[in-house]
Amino acid sequence: MKRFEVLLLIFLYIQITNFSVSRANKEVLCSKTEREALLSFKKGLQDPTNWLSSWIGEDCCTWKGVSCNNRTGRVVKLNLRQPYDAAIEQEFWDSPEQFDSYMNSLLGGEISPSLLELKHLKYLDLSVKNFNGISIPEFLGSLKSLRYLNLSNAGFGGMVPQQLGNLSSLRFLDLSTDSMFSLYSFGTRLHADSLQWLSNLSFLQYLGMSQVNLRHATDYLQVLNMIPSLTELFLSACELNPPPVLPAQLVNFTSLTVIDFSNNNFSSSVPEWLFSIKGLVSLNLRYTAFHGPIPGGLQNMTSLRVLDLSSNNFDSTIPDWLYNLSSLVTLEISSSNLRGSIMSAVGNLTSLTKIDLWGNELEGEIPTTVENLCKLQELFLSSNHFSGHLPDQLGQLKSLTSLYLQYNSFSGPIPQSVGRLSSLRILDLTGNRLNGSMPESFGHLSQLEELLISHNSLEGEASEVHFANLTRLKSFYASSNSLVLRVSSTWIPPFQLKHLHMGSWHVGPQFPAWLQTQRNMSSLELSYTGIFDEFPTWFWNLSSQISYLNLSNNQIHGELPRRLKLDSVYSMIFLGSNSLEGPLPHFSSNVWELDLSNNSFSGPISHFLCQEMDGQSKLEILDLSDNLLSGDIPDCWMNWQSLQVIKLGNNNFTRKVPSSLGSLLALQSLHLRNNHLSGKLPSSLQNCSDLQVIDLGKNEFFGSIPTWLGKNLPQLIVLVLHSNNFGGSIPPELCDLSSLQILDLAHNNLSGTIPQCFNNFSAMAA
Repeated sequence: MKRFEVLLLIFLYIQITNFSVSRANKEVLCSKTEREALLSFKKGLQDPTNWLSSWIGEDCCTWKGVSCNNRTGRVVKLNLRQPYDAAIEQEFWDSPEQFDSYMNSLLGGEISPSLLELKHLKYLDLSVKNFNGISIPEFLGSLKSLRYLNLSNAGFGGMVPQQLGNLSSLRFLDLSTDSMFSLYSFGTRLHADSLQWLSNLSFLQYLGMSQVNLRHATDYLQVLNMIPSLTELFLSACELNPPPVLPAQLVNFTSLTVIDFSNNNFSSSVPEWLFSIKGLVSLNLRYTAFHGPIPGGLQNMTSLRVLDLSSNNFDSTIPDWLYNLSSLVTLEISSSNLRGSIMSAVGNLTSLTKIDLWGNELEGEIPTTVENLCKLQELFLSSNHFSGHLPDQLGQLKSLTSLYLQYNSFSGPIPQSVGRLSSLRILDLTGNRLNGSMPESFGHLSQLEELLISHNSLEGEASEVHFANLTRLKSFYASSNSLVLRVSSTWIPPFQLKHLHMGSWHVGPQFPAWLQTQRNMSSLELSYTGIFDEFPTWFWNLSSQISYLNLSNNQIHGELPRRLKLDSVYSMIFLGSNSLEGPLPHFSSNVWELDLSNNSFSGPISHFLCQEMDGQSKLEILDLSDNLLSGDIPDCWMNWQSLQVIKLGNNNFTRKVPSSLGSLLALQSLHLRNNHLSGKLPSSLQNCSDLQVIDLGKNEFFGSIPTWLGKNLPQLIVLVLHSNNFGGSIPPELCDLSSLQILDLAHNNLSGTIPQCFNNFSAMAA
């Protein structure tokens, strides 16, 4: 055949192929029925962020989350899962408002039965939604082709429909709710009184029902035993009843590789039938209230890679056989009353990437054989009774990212070998007995994000070398040591800190100039640091984003700016025991605790208390004691409804106590001692029924001791009225104060006898 003819045949073949592909592509357009069904489904949804904006046009197979069969054009997959990861959980704790905003951005509304038109649907994922407590639609049980159904973290509530048992082809079913979503949607929890419907799902391999209330589903184990294909089972926090006795020879779900029974209050010993499932790869029994020794049956589970027995009451030592589970990747037995020591055989567990033995009664030293654990990434030994020196062999753990050794009794120096942990991100040595200097090798930890060494006995100098390569450092907690910071006045740190706590270091006498380079500071603690200086002007630009500021017990002098604005949602300010003077400044309504005590602030406080707020005040603790403040205590307390503690003692306040103090219904502690206050106690104070401490000593109050102190303030523990001008008899109603521990009525003008019922103050004798 001539070359021309060959080329012609190739050309014709390409044209025919392109025509066929074009024709095929035209044929896979989704059907009109299914397109309209999806649009009807979308119409029932609330889509605040327009997440489904791509649902336009003729071909629904190109829409976001929609997948079709390439040959028939039928919709076979609908995946509408929205983003959710650990960072979002952190938002819940860091900023509930931000988490609310995230939740309100999710799809919600109603689920239209138009989904029933998707007769070939095999995969349906409606997880991570905000359906706000509506029930799971029963009609989902009619989608007979489904093999995958994921409704986790979707905000459903009410009874789990038994119609889901009609999905006989189902391989994957997830109705779980993660902890953050559960807290957010409290009161809309799913529940089931029986799991009998599950017995129809004979092909089921994955079952997730964590956070589904199964308190009344006493048949859960018998039903699960009827699903021999099951490989992964997640029943965390389901309020399960203790698992019944099941003879090992009758256990059918031996295909299981993953079991999660965590956060169920079984209050029993670990059931024997569990040990007949020898193919288990992951076993989570955290927070299950199991007791007795760690069961020996676990030693036969030689395939285990993840074992979590944390937060139980095993009250035993670590059994020798556990060191033979060489496949273990994760070992967690925190807070379980373990005693004894870690044996050197721990070096046999060379597959381990995580060890968590936090919160036990373990003692002894860290075995030097830990150097064999070359894959170890996380080591949690905090809150035990470990002692001795930290072994140099820790420096061999080159994969280590997190090392938690806080609150033990480790002593001696921090080994220089720690500087070889090139992957280390978190190092916590808080609350030990470590001494010596801070190792210069810290400066080599280029991946370090958190360094916590507070409450030890470290001494010596820390210089720029110690921080040389810490470019990722975000948190430095080092208070309560005897360290000296010795850096040049022009030093520019390589890091941008969020948290800096260096209380009890020698940092002064000047304010550290390098602080002005830190743009992300959230908490700053420099108490007892020898600062003898005024606040530099740049400091107040830095402080606007700080939520925790502690510069107490220095010799900072001068006046504060007229207005201090802290933008954090909740702020705490501690400037006590300095030499600050002048009038009190205005503070943001976001301040939660304010301590300006033991300074030389002077003048009246009416401008402070009666200021126009930039929002509802969050202030709970106010300490202005030991200053030179004077004048009346203004009658503006109704603006501070969150106040629980007021300390105005040792000032020069005069005249009456204002009646508006009685509007502070949350008030627990009131200190007004050593002023020049006079008049009678305002009866409005009896409205503050949560008061536990009243100290009005060394003033000029007169009149009778009010009977309502005993009648209406039942929580009182401390009542100090000494060195005033109270007259008349001691009211017997004070005997009703059953919690009273301190009563001081000395140096008044009282008359009559001491009530006999004072013998009943049992709390004083305790």
